[in-house]
Amino acid sequence: MAAEYRVDVPEDLPEGSVLRLYWSGDVGRAYGGDTLVADQFFSGRVWDIGRLPAGAALRVRVLPLHADAGVYVPRGAGEAARTAAVTRAEWVLSRTRTVRAG
Repeated sequence: MAAEYRVDVPEDLPEGSVLRLYWSGDVGRAYGGDTLVADQFFSGRVWDIGRLPAGAALRVRVLPLHADAGVYVPRGAGEAARTAAVTRAEWVLSRTRTVRAG
């Protein structure tokens, strides 16, 4: 069964920040409205989504790996790929500071 989540992007999100998702499933897709803005195949690693429009709503859809799928999944990630879920989400903030040399 697929899982779907809504993430509200803060208005004051610093430029260059990313949404980091800890997830499982076969494939993840992120949409801004009806537009696909990012996708990812499961590898057992986090999924970082960048270039997010401030103040927008993001829809994240995760699909599970089909039981009969003949695809390679990294060792230790096989069972996790069969469960579609986001288990944790966090903002990784990026701030830029200008310094003067001399």
